[in-house]
Amino acid sequence: MKTMPLQGRYTIRRSIRSPRTLRHEMQRVGMTGVNTARMIGVSQPSMSRMMNGKQDIQLEDAAKIVEQAQDAFLALDMAHQFVHVTAPVINGDGIVKEPLAMAIRLVPEMQQAIEAVQNSFDELTTPTDKVKDTSDPLNAVNQLLDALLYGSNAVAFICEEFDWSMQAMMSTRVKEWQRLGIVGE
Repeated sequence: MKTMPLQGRYTIRRSIRSPRTLRHEMQRVGMTGVNTARMIGVSQPSMSRMMNGKQDIQLEDAAKIVEQAQDAFLALDMAHQFVHVTAPVINGDGIVKEPLAMAIRLVPEMQQAIEAVQNSFDELTTPTDKVKDTSDPLNAVNQLLDALLYGSNAVAFICEEFDWSMQAMMSTRVKEWQRLGIVGE
């Protein structure tokens, strides 16, 4: 049986409703609605509506907010909301939000992802038109996405704990990956 994942187009949203993390992260880094409104050039009532999810945040305004906040969680959540190819921020009530908790959750997720990829080796080494059942590769993608969710959040939590910039850390790694020929310029 051939299972089909969702088909669709890649899109980048030009505006979003306030992510769950906006108000919390702004408060955590000491940003007020009044100061943020002034910084991005909107009225304070507009900023309040944005923070409460009653008015869209434009892509350009989101970039200014992230640059001002310098917060990995807000950057991660905004990237997820606008593009939907990065993992969202883990901000639900069903998990402890701290570095050790993320690391403890990440390890089994990575183990499940490795096992799922190994289970799909035969389908991944067969021409797609000859594959009769795509459930193993589909499970591999789902397990890898789960590992990505916990992995990216673990990175954000660890960087926050040690006061490191997640973006600077990523830039350093990209340079190393480029040096190794893994990614291009």
